[in-house]
Amino acid sequence: MSLVLNFEKSKSLKSVPFPELIETVQAFLESQQLEITRRDGDDDKWIIEASKRVSWPFKSRQEVIVTVSADGRVTVVEKLDVGKRLFGGDITQEDVITDTLFKKLKELQASHAEGAQT
Repeated sequence: MSLVLNFEKSKSLKSVPFPELIETVQAFLESQQLEITRRDGDDDKWIIEASKRVSWPFKSRQEVIVTVSADGRVTVVEKLDVGKRLFGGDITQEDVITDTLFKKLKELQASHAEGAQT
C-alpha cells in the first residue's frame, strides 16, 4: 500500500536577485541530503528537481520540484510517499521540508530588505 502526499507552496521574493534565489534553493536542497536530479533553466525560469537518495531498485520516498522565476516567484511541490508509515509512525516536520525552505528564503529576503534600507 502506498500513499503519496503532495505539498505545494508559492511565494514572491522580488527583492532577492534571481541568481541568488537559484543558488540558495540548490544549496538548501543539498543540505537536506537530497540529490539534485535535474537543474534546467534560462533567463526567465529555472526548475530544480531533487529526491532522497536510494539504492536501485527502490524508488525515492521524497521528491521536491522547485520552480524559480525571474520575477522572484518561487514555487515548491513536494511529494512524500508515506506508505507503511501510516501504520508505524507520524510524519514529522523534518519529513516535510517545504516550510523550512520558505523560512530560509524569507530570512534571505529580510537580509536584502535590511541592506536596501542602509
